Amino acid sequence: MLNKQDRYINTGLMELISRPQYENSCSMSALTAVINYLFYEQIGIKTTKEWAKDIGIQSPEKSMNPGNKIVMEWFNKVCKHYSLQGSCDYFIQGKDLKDWDNNPQVITKLGVLKEM
Repeated sequence: MLNKQDRYINTGLMELISRPQYENSCSMSALTAVINYLFYEQIGIKTTKEWAKDIGIQSPEKSMNPGNKIVMEWFNKVCKHYSLQGSCDYFIQGKDLKDWDNNPQVITKLGVLKEM
């Protein structure tokens, strides 16, 4: 366990988090952190405004409430725009959770995906 005086802030990791944060676009800020974490070596650190403008979506300063499907589409557009190798998909969907008798198979599916 670290002692109080041994703690530090990982400034390298902090650089990956979207700044500034916008009040009504937490999905975009979260996606910015993911993009920067995965691809900063290829494209540098991107702000939310930069990649949003590059893929032609509205400013992060405007109120929005995108669902998972839209956020995943943005990720794929960012990858395409910057010629990055990346894709996203659902691992578990609503239908997977409706059949409680199928839970062991769902958990196994997640474990197999984690190992990939």
